[in-house]
Amino acid sequence: MTKKSIHKVCHHPTQRTVIFDDKHEVWKNDLDRAHGQLAFVRAYPYTFLDDRRRDLLRFLARPGEVEAPRDRDVHLRHAARLFRLLHRDVVGPRQLSTKVALHEAWMRTLKGLRILILEGRTGTGVVKAAQAFGAKVDQWLDRALHLVVVQQQAQADARLSEAQRLGLPCVHVSWLSFCFATFTLQDPKPFYLGEDCRDFWEAPVRWFKAVGRSSAYPTNADEVLRRLERESQERMAPTQATGAPEKTDAAATLEQVPGQDDIDCEPSSNEETNETTPVQPTPVVHPQEPQPQTKLASRCFRRAELRNKDVGVIDLG
Repeated sequence: MTKKSIHKVCHHPTQRTVIFDDKHEVWKNDLDRAHGQLAFVRAYPYTFLDDRRRDLLRFLARPGEVEAPRDRDVHLRHAARLFRLLHRDVVGPRQLSTKVALHEAWMRTLKGLRILILEGRTGTGVVKAAQAFGAKVDQWLDRALHLVVVQQQAQADARLSEAQRLGLPCVHVSWLSFCFATFTLQDPKPFYLGEDCRDFWEAPVRWFKAVGRSSAYPTNADEVLRRLERESQERMAPTQATGAPEKTDAAATLEQVPGQDDIDCEPSSNEETNETTPVQPTPVVHPQEPQPQTKLASRCFRRAELRNKDVGVIDLG
């Protein structure tokens, strides 16, 4: 495996540098030398050209006759927003290091969110990742939870049926991947169990169009959290009236919040593609404006070039 060296591309102080790459291990030497002080943001792989290759070739062969596939990947847009926030905290009055600023930015992402994650028999690191992004991850079912996050291998878990009996909204784990990839609390409705959300970039756009809204972006994270809290309070109201809150077991919360270096796995879109979801009715096809052949090809290959650069080092000085 090719190792990368930050000193070949950047000579700025560690505390003002961020590495942005989809491969953590190639920077291991630099990260180890920095003793945990070098900020690293894992980039999500750009897969549009591979995933939609057949549709792209069909469109390029018959422009105007075949609908152009839309690239819904907004990872770079949200990464740019994250780096602007880091720049503000690093060079502004607070004078934070990029490592500390990144940790704070991540912890704000899902702050205030209470979830239970059904991982199946083997852990995948999703719990640690959710905690690192600020979520409070409970171990037991409770009506006060905002959401239950379900991985494919956990769909036979008896707790899933109990969660549905309690009226808790259950979402596919790809919703968390979408939040991680956009560094934002996203609306979970397009990711409820039963929805087709294998492609988490496409799922919200398709869902919002189906309910008559023109765009899924940008999401108002504060509004989403307020709605989830309101729904939680509504579920709690009947049990609060009787003075006997319903729980499946004593409430126990994982209080320890891992640091960035403790996260062994951050879910990516690639990890979701092999999972299957129940077959859904064919959605209504919404016509989209055709795009000129040359502009589409140029934009796609430019995006691929940006997303697949060998080195991603950002100096915030």
